[in-house]
Amino acid sequence: MFNKKKLPGYGFTLIELLIVVSILGILGGVTINVINISAQRNRASDGVKRATLEKLIQGIESKYAIEGTYPANSADTNLIPTYIKAWPNGTPVGATYTYALDGGGANYGILVTLSSNASYCYKYRTDSCWGGGIRECSFCGTGTGCVTASCP
Repeated sequence: MFNKKKLPGYGFTLIELLIVVSILGILGGVTINVINISAQRNRASDGVKRATLEKLIQGIESKYAIEGTYPANSADTNLIPTYIKAWPNGTPVGATYTYALDGGGANYGILVTLSSNASYCYKYRTDSCWGGGIRECSFCGTGTGCVTASCP
């Protein structure tokens, strides 16, 4: 009464599908561990901090080139908003840029802690022994003494 035609042998067995799904799951897990999203985010945040530090330096050096003096502090009204729109604390989230002018007013320094390693910071100083330029240094604190101190 029923016509029992055998269907052709197309398709996959349940075992084959389970093996493929488990292999894809393992590869997905390995990929997520290799990518390490938080480390990538911290490296990107460090890149933003360095670029922001470079912009701060450009603004401060522009003020020095035009007015002949460095700002006394990061809230100097001659610096903001003329040369820098606003001091960028909190850019990226949690960043604090510490500025310090030496006693004679001839040199300054800025530092910001790295997101990828809180034991290090980006630091810039203008004095001759430092030679200018941004360096990655061991972090010594947020005080202005740390900003004007040499890289350990």
